[in-house]
Amino acid sequence: MKTYLAAIFIIGAICQIPIGMTQTSAPEPVPASGYDRLSPLVGRWTIKGSEDTFLEVCRWYSGNFHIVCETESKHSDGSVGRGMSILSYLPDKDSYTYYGIGGNGRNETMSGIFRDGAFEFMAEAEDNGKTVVSRVRMGPFSERAVPFVAETSTDRVSWEIDASFTYIRLD
Repeated sequence: MKTYLAAIFIIGAICQIPIGMTQTSAPEPVPASGYDRLSPLVGRWTIKGSEDTFLEVCRWYSGNFHIVCETESKHSDGSVGRGMSILSYLPDKDSYTYYGIGGNGRNETMSGIFRDGAFEFMAEAEDNGKTVVSRVRMGPFSERAVPFVAETSTDRVSWEIDASFTYIRLD
């Protein structure tokens, strides 16, 4: 029996017959327009004023449909915080999605749009019986810098700034 199987594999190799698998040459999917707005995010980034302690590296994920960013932040106590985020375009909704996780347990999902050269992502959560809306704006983009503002509101009219800084491109 072993001789018989060896002969099948040798004949298959000589005749270039794929054994045990079929080969298909399906064309690679091409990202729709809208994904191109994510391109400026690709690269190595830091935060102005935190150049020695913060690094974020963003790259296209296989297929160029999603951007994956990995973050490392050095804290004053010597510890290092890490996070990962995925950004993508939803062609059927002409919108964007953000999913972020962190080594400290952070887990968030936001929906967004691209308007006037900037991304705007929003999410809602319940806090002590109140709906809290979170909003993140990134942009407008320049070649070397991207303003970032994170805000929260309980009435969608008054917004409290939680974070405001500028990302600086390193490459």
